[in-house]
Amino acid sequence: MKPFIYPWIFGLCALIASCTRQPVDPLGQMPEFRVLLYAGLMGQDGLEPVLQEEWKRLGLGRLKLIAVSDPFQLVQRLLAEVRTGNPQVHAVLGLDYVTLGQIAPIADDRAEILAACRFLVADLPCEKGFIPTDFGALAWVTRVKDLGTSVTAAQIGKLGRISIPDPRTSSTGFGLVSASETWFTQNEDYARLWKSLRGQWIALSPTWEAAYGLFVRSEVESTWSYVTSEAYHREHGEDAYHAVLSAEGSPVQIEGTIVVRGPFGAEVKKLQAQWAQMVVSPEVQNQIAKRVWMFPSRKEVILPESFKKLPVVTKKFFLQSRSPEAMQSSLAKWRKALAQ
Repeated sequence: MKPFIYPWIFGLCALIASCTRQPVDPLGQMPEFRVLLYAGLMGQDGLEPVLQEEWKRLGLGRLKLIAVSDPFQLVQRLLAEVRTGNPQVHAVLGLDYVTLGQIAPIADDRAEILAACRFLVADLPCEKGFIPTDFGALAWVTRVKDLGTSVTAAQIGKLGRISIPDPRTSSTGFGLVSASETWFTQNEDYARLWKSLRGQWIALSPTWEAAYGLFVRSEVESTWSYVTSEAYHREHGEDAYHAVLSAEGSPVQIEGTIVVRGPFGAEVKKLQAQWAQMVVSPEVQNQIAKRVWMFPSRKEVILPESFKKLPVVTKKFFLQSRSPEAMQSSLAKWRKALAQ
């Protein structure tokens, strides 16, 4: 989940001849390490200062963080980098596990990278170079009272006006599309759900931030977000917001990091392994809950009280890695259901 800040967008360095050399730290003569991440992780309330401080504490030179708007956009930006044959990005943070089918061939799965997996919660997928950093159940977040902790698909109308991130451009929105396919294997039931949702949403927002913005500005009563959104509001003294789980089962989104395969020198490859270890270290993982507003992937991290009061997710399923073709097929089915 993205922290509740407005994103900043930074560009990659131009892919010109002068960029072919790795920038070097003038003091320690260490290569600059460049990480692509989504914009919600940036800013003083996000993970940015934690990453910078820990990288500096470890004496690893310069860390450059380059932001794009959404986890889905990370994939497109990364693929564009790799197609040049001379990628300037060494790692990516905030990738949705669903997109692993698209990026697995360019994720480095060296043993020293995947060694970070031994610290993680047992049932999280740590494979093909993908290292989970955080996870969270998707849920409705609402101001509507007396709904309890879950609703069935037939009760969604009780949520009132809703906002949903566009599944074509938002990983959170695609999570709803993917989950609805799991909930309803029969086309008639699937189409009935989306017909109901279509009658309730006032906007199909391009990003999670935009959809949530409508909700906090009281333009809608409910939005599709994360169960941990309730914890954020609790921490800020806002008790009117609460998460409502899907009775059919809660989809769990997993975010993580990869390091990029590329024609990098030995120094950069060493930094890549250190990056993989750092993002699952206690120093970083202890900050995940109140900066990313997701559950940390590392075992035995102490959670804030606001997380302990969240609805208990007993019926859940992980959103699985999908090929590009499978994702397009899901979106085609979704568009067809809306057209009925």
